[in-house]
Amino acid sequence: MINKNSLLGIRIDTFNNDLYAALDQLKDGNDVLIVTLDVHQLLNVRFNKKLKNIIENASLVIAAHPSISKAYKFIYKEELEYIKDFSLFSDILSYIEQRKMTMFLFGDEEKYFFTVTEKMKKIYPDISILGTYQNTKNKSELDKAFIGFKKMNPDVFFIYMPFKKSLYWFNENNGKLGMKLCVPMSRPLDCFCGKKKSPSLKIIEANKDESFYLKRNIFRIFLYCDYIKFWILVFFEKISVNRAKKRIIKNAKKEAKREVKLEKIKAKELKKEEKKALKESKKEAKKEAKGEKIRAKELKKEEKQALKEAKKALKEEKKALKKEKKALKKDKKTLQEEDKKE
Repeated sequence: MINKNSLLGIRIDTFNNDLYAALDQLKDGNDVLIVTLDVHQLLNVRFNKKLKNIIENASLVIAAHPSISKAYKFIYKEELEYIKDFSLFSDILSYIEQRKMTMFLFGDEEKYFFTVTEKMKKIYPDISILGTYQNTKNKSELDKAFIGFKKMNPDVFFIYMPFKKSLYWFNENNGKLGMKLCVPMSRPLDCFCGKKKSPSLKIIEANKDESFYLKRNIFRIFLYCDYIKFWILVFFEKISVNRAKKRIIKNAKKEAKREVKLEKIKAKELKKEEKKALKESKKEAKKEAKGEKIRAKELKKEEKQALKEAKKALKEEKKALKKEKKALKKDKKTLQEEDKKE
C-alpha cells in the first residue's frame, strides 16, 4: 500500500519496502507517473511551484538517496525506504520481464535508442519492446505519435529526458498519452547505453555512487552546496517540527486543564442544582406537612362540631321525649279524672 509522506514540504511516498506490490497497485491505471527524487532534485522541486505541483499529483514518488531517508528519520523518528535510480531501473525491468509486460522508449537521445534496446534484450530476453520514438517539437507529428502509442498500448513508457524536462513534458501531454506506467529515467539510461561511465556494483552497494558522480562533475562545488543547503533546511525543519510538537503538547495540556476546569464547574453547578433541588423538596415537604396539619386540624374541628351538633340533637330529642312523657302523664291524669266523675 502506498502512503504519502512529506519532507521539506515535498511529497515522498512509502510502500512497505515492496515495490512490486506498489507497481501491481498502479499498473492498471492511466498515465501513471512514477518519479524518483535525489537531494538535488528535491531542492529543485522545493523552489519550483510547477514541479512541486507535478510531484504532488504523481502516482508514486520514491526517495532515491540515503540522505533523504536519514533526514526523514532525523526529523520524524520514522523509517523511510529509498531506492536508488539504478536499482529502481533494474527492478522495473525485472518486473516487466517477470510479468510478461511490454515497454516503449521515448526521449531526446535517439542515437542511443538502439544500444539501449539491444542491451535490454540481452539482459532481459522476456521483455517485449514495442518500439522507440524521438521527441519532437512538431505538435502534429507528436499527435500522430500519440495515436500510435495508444494503439500499441505499452505497459511501461520510459521517458529518456533530463529530470525537469521529462516532468514538464509529461505534465503538458498528460491525458493524451493513454499509457499505463510512465517512468522518467535519465542517469540510469545514460549509464546503461554507455553515454556516461557507470559506478561499479561495489560502489553502489557501499552508497558511494554519489561521490563517484561528484568527482566527475566539473560543477561539483554547486552539488556540494546543495548538500549543505539540504541539511540546513532539514535542521530548520527539525526545529519547526519540534516547536509544532511542543505547541501541540502545550495546547493539549491547556485543553486538558480547560476540560478539568469545565468538569469542576459542571460538578459545582450540578452540586448546586442538587442542593437547590433538595432545598426545594424539603420546602415542598414542609409545605405538604403543614397542609396536612391544617387539614387534620380542620377535620378535627369538623368532627368536634359534628359531635357537638349530635349532642345538641340528642339533648333536643331528650327534651322532646320528656315533654312527650309529661304530655302523656297529663293526658292520663285527665282521663282518670274523667273516669272518676262518671
